[in-house]
Amino acid sequence: MSSNKLFTLFFLLASFMLFSAKNNAIIPVILQVTVIDDAGNVQPNAKIKLFHNKQDFDENKNALVVAEKTNKKGKVSIKKIGAYKLEEKTYYIRVDKGDKNNIGHGIKTKKLEKKINKINVIISDL
Repeated sequence: MSSNKLFTLFFLLASFMLFSAKNNAIIPVILQVTVIDDAGNVQPNAKIKLFHNKQDFDENKNALVVAEKTNKKGKVSIKKIGAYKLEEKTYYIRVDKGDKNNIGHGIKTKKLEKKINKINVIISDL
C-alpha cells in the first residue's frame, strides 16, 4: 500500500474515532416520565422524586429530585438536578398526586442510557 493511501486511511480512521467520541460525550442521559392513572388518563401536576437506592426510596429521604411536576400532558423530562447530571444507572422513582402514587406499581427505572429514556409510571389510589 502506498504511503498516501496509508496516510489517508489513518486520517479517516482517526477522524471517525474523534467524531464518535465527541458525539458520545455530547449526548446526555435524559429521563422522560409520563404519569398515567390506572385507567390510562394522563396526570398533570404529579410530583416526581428520584432516588439513588431502594433504602432512600423506602424511607422517602435524600431524593435527587424533589417535587418536579408533570406538565398538562402528564410528562416531565429530567436530565440535570442542580449540578448533578443523571448517570447511566438505575434510579428509584416515586410519583405522588393527591392520594395517588406508584407504590405497588413500577418503582425502578431500567438502567438509563445516553439518550432520551422514556418511561410510563402508573399511579393509583393508596
